[in-house]
Amino acid sequence: MATTVLQVRMDEDLKNEASELFEKLGLDIPTAIRIFFKRAVTEKGIPFELREPSATYDAGSIPSATNRRAALESLQKYRGRIPANMDYKRELAKARKEKYGK
Repeated sequence: MATTVLQVRMDEDLKNEASELFEKLGLDIPTAIRIFFKRAVTEKGIPFELREPSATYDAGSIPSATNRRAALESLQKYRGRIPANMDYKRELAKARKEKYGK
């Protein structure tokens, strides 16, 4: 498989915030981007709903850290975006194997 380089310009703060998040998830930015691209190709579209952001922000509506993953999985299953039996660890391991060959 041939590879190519992708350059993206973005706000530095956004990049840093995303990098911190991905690191907590055990990912680096290139792996997160590859996962996004693979999901978009699989779904033949953007793998999440695009809509105008709401004018107000309610911090109380965000699930706690321990409940975020369960809430996301529940929402994605409801929307039919991922199979109910998806193995996140396997998908992450596969992405790492593709990148590092391990």
